[in-house]
Amino acid sequence: MSHGSRSGLRQGAAAVLAVAAASAPAFADGTSAGGAEDARRTMLPRALGEAAAAVTSVLPHDPAASGGAGGMPGWEYQRPEGGGLREWFGKERRAPDAFDHMARPVTNIQFHHPFIWNELRPLFVNHWFPEESALGGGTLRAYAFQIFAKLSDEWQFTAYKDGYVDLDPDATVGDDKGFADFAVGFKWKAWEDASAPAIFSLGLGYELTTGDEEVLEGKGDLFDLYGSYARDLGPANFIGTAGFILPTDSDDAVRVLHWHMHLDIPLSCTFSPLVEMNAFHYMSDGDRNAGFGPTVPLGFEGFDYTNLGADDVKGNTVMTGALGFRWFISEDVTLGAAYEVPLTDREDVIDRRFTLDLTFRF
Repeated sequence: MSHGSRSGLRQGAAAVLAVAAASAPAFADGTSAGGAEDARRTMLPRALGEAAAAVTSVLPHDPAASGGAGGMPGWEYQRPEGGGLREWFGKERRAPDAFDHMARPVTNIQFHHPFIWNELRPLFVNHWFPEESALGGGTLRAYAFQIFAKLSDEWQFTAYKDGYVDLDPDATVGDDKGFADFAVGFKWKAWEDASAPAIFSLGLGYELTTGDEEVLEGKGDLFDLYGSYARDLGPANFIGTAGFILPTDSDDAVRVLHWHMHLDIPLSCTFSPLVEMNAFHYMSDGDRNAGFGPTVPLGFEGFDYTNLGADDVKGNTVMTGALGFRWFISEDVTLGAAYEVPLTDREDVIDRRFTLDLTFRF
């Protein structure tokens, strides 16, 4: 990836942030009326809200100017008509919710959103390796399908990692094909303010050792404990997620702190450009080294795709930025795309990445 291209992405991300900064609403202080217990329950979501406001509160903003549901001043969100998936099966039209105008994240399988939705999401990822890495360049292509099932107003079942992988690094002759690990979990809506609107959820995922070693999977079981927050900021919508990836064998694999940010700006009822950031900080070293053992230290890790159990990565951080969009084809169907590059000097296994998805809500 050329320095000019990366600089262009950084400038584009800064431009999107500048638009969002033009007019975010102030966040009210104070706690809910439920006493000390409710105050403790709302403390973290309020703190996240204040942090998001700091990003976008450079200039004052009148929420009424944008219809109170995202978008540029003078624009009011109207739910797209038609394409209701439930109606295809003779069911009642899906009830609207306060977050219909928000574009769900496009990049990174660990970027969990906080919404309790019924959602199907096929996606395609074309990932390029750095030429300077041990993989010598080349590509990884993944074809995946995520499932999010609403169990109640507060609980959701998630199947967020699976799929078929075509791994073709330039450092080896030929390519390898196989299946990725399978990961499932549950998400709990801990807090919601429909008037803001804002929401905070907690989740726990478990990645099973089901993938094929030929595509650098099947290396060990992992837990992913995370929290995710979303808020309407006036001209933009903010989603932030942070979590810990904890292997069941902490000596064999690497413990990871990951965090993610998303801003989208609805330009109309059907189109939202977006900017996203993903970061992985490696908290420990592993002994596995992708199956080579401690005598062959790798010195790099697998970002969101895999946990290689690499030695000599403790303290390293890899951060990426992405520009993209989400197109609301109908009230239940969207198309998302994003182009992603590293923002840190350390790249590990990512030179650049293109992600394309479809989402179906029902």
